[in-house]
Amino acid sequence: MVNEQTLEGHWKQIHGAVLEKWGTLSDDDLQTVRGNVEQLIGVIQQKAGVSREKIEAFLDRIVNESHSVLERSTETAQHVAAAVREQCDQVTDQVAVGYREAESVVRHRPAESVAVAFGAGLIAGVVTTLFLKAR
Repeated sequence: MVNEQTLEGHWKQIHGAVLEKWGTLSDDDLQTVRGNVEQLIGVIQQKAGVSREKIEAFLDRIVNESHSVLERSTETAQHVAAAVREQCDQVTDQVAVGYREAESVVRHRPAESVAVAFGAGLIAGVVTTLFLKAR
């Protein structure tokens, strides 16, 4: 049986499902009973003519479905987070390898490294200048 705390925690789902199932109820009917299970059941019984047992079973099903969706969403989020962590670890490892390789090249061939860095800077400067003049 749905209790007051569960009703409040799942109010949006319950509210929408009740309006969909029992069209004879209005939004105002549900707003007046918000948070009170006994009043909600009473209003549904009065407006829709449904037995208490059917109403309770319906409310329980809505809450359980809501829990299932939340659990699936949580599991999916955990899988995505694990995949992102794994990708970040791989990128970190690749950057570290690249850094070590660049460091090795600079240690073994310092003159060529300076020449390459100078050339890259010169090309970047020319491209930037041309780009800014084009504007």
